[in-house]
Amino acid sequence: MTATIRPEIHQSAVTNTLNHHIACALDLYSQVKQAHWTVTGPNFIAIHELFDDQAALLVIHIDLFAERMRALRAIPSGTIRQAGHESPLSDLEARELPWRDAIGAILIRFETYSGSLSKAIEDAEKHRDFVTQDIYIEAAREVEKQAYLLRSHLAQT
Repeated sequence: MTATIRPEIHQSAVTNTLNHHIACALDLYSQVKQAHWTVTGPNFIAIHELFDDQAALLVIHIDLFAERMRALRAIPSGTIRQAGHESPLSDLEARELPWRDAIGAILIRFETYSGSLSKAIEDAEKHRDFVTQDIYIEAAREVEKQAYLLRSHLAQT
């Protein structure tokens, strides 16, 4: 006897994962902005602008995830406080960050976010939600590019 698939269970799993990624992206956004404000060193302007571009990309991710949730008739949890409770990212210390420290810290967080997106891609496929999977694939592609840019800065010496 085969088990009956209940669509509401799949939708709930998909929306829970979307909410998780709103939290991750929102937390990462705030940490990238913190690094943007506090980075120091000879490569300041290039890194300052890179962090600004990355923050803008994360705002797009947050919006895509939240709008997908609304399309699925779910309610996103998108405040900073809600994100802080849900996000797996470690907190970035509020202090001046020498450019290597800033890039290294943000790189680790982008890699964590990338790993979470990879798992979400698999989960969306398992739940046969290919629209959400497509959103995660595009987000993962962009996040992997940002990690590459960060790694490239660290390899300059």
